[in-house]
Amino acid sequence: MELQHRIESSRRRDARIPVICGLVFIAVISALASASPVTWKFDGNVASAFDPTNILQQTVAAGSPFHALVTFDSESPDQDPAEPRHGSYRELIAEAAGFVDDLSFLGPAGTTSAISIEDSWFNSADSYFLVTEVRLLDTLLELRIFLDDYQGQAFDNDALPMTPPPVSEFERAVFQLYSLSDEHPIDVWGTLLKVTPEPATMSLLAIGALLCMRRRPQCHRT
Repeated sequence: MELQHRIESSRRRDARIPVICGLVFIAVISALASASPVTWKFDGNVASAFDPTNILQQTVAAGSPFHALVTFDSESPDQDPAEPRHGSYRELIAEAAGFVDDLSFLGPAGTTSAISIEDSWFNSADSYFLVTEVRLLDTLLELRIFLDDYQGQAFDNDALPMTPPPVSEFERAVFQLYSLSDEHPIDVWGTLLKVTPEPATMSLLAIGALLCMRRRPQCHRT
């Protein structure tokens, strides 16, 4: 009798697990939908490096790897609402970090921070332009990202995209680390190979999975 009662209790607990998992999944999706910070990862290779004063210590050259993580506010308002083909989003970047070759940079280190979205605006092209100031080896640089689709197919509005379109949709996909300093005129250009959203969903979904992956209670005859 006691064994039968334990078996029935175990079955009732197991029947509740799918319901709990469903509620956890809904909560995770709701949290993601309302999340404001969005992080994109940019990966590429250096094509050229102009560094006449050797601030970069001769480490950056053609073929050097480039990686950057940029976190921005997905709820930033459009500063140019009157123009439906041009979205201007300013002071929205919360963090920019990465490295070129073995040299790391961090930002934002100044007041410049903007993302511009052009939907068939200038010369009928679709463009994504990101700029933010970063600091590399105590030198203030601008990190610039250019994505240009001259066919005007990449975007269908000027809203701030939450996920990046594939790099293959753009005829030009480049990055630049640029110094406005006359003392240290650095200019590093390169090709972007991949732009991906950081998988914030993975950590949340992993939590949900761990909650659901409970071992079923075992009943032993005594």
